[in-house]
Amino acid sequence: MDKRILVFKDLTNDKGLTKFYLEDEEKSKFIKEISPGLKVIHKRFGEGEVFQVENSIISVIFKGELKKFPFPDVFTEGYIKKI
Repeated sequence: MDKRILVFKDLTNDKGLTKFYLEDEEKSKFIKEISPGLKVIHKRFGEGEVFQVENSIISVIFKGELKKFPFPDVFTEGYIKKI
C-alpha cells in the first residue's frame, strides 16, 4: 500500500505545521462521502455547510464566513464531523 506524507498548516490554531500519514484508500473514501451542501459541525466554529472540496482543501461556510481546511485530515483528526 502506498503511504504518503501530507504536510498542512493547521488552520484551526497557531501550532504550526502538522504531519498526517494517510492511506490513499482512506482519502478516496472521504472524498466520495463529502460533497457540497453536506452539513458539518466544527469544534470551534459550530455548524456549517461544505461549499467546495478541491485539491486536498475543503471550504466550509460557518455563519456566512468561508473557512478552508486540509482535506480529509480535518475529518480524520476530529476537528469536523458530519451532522
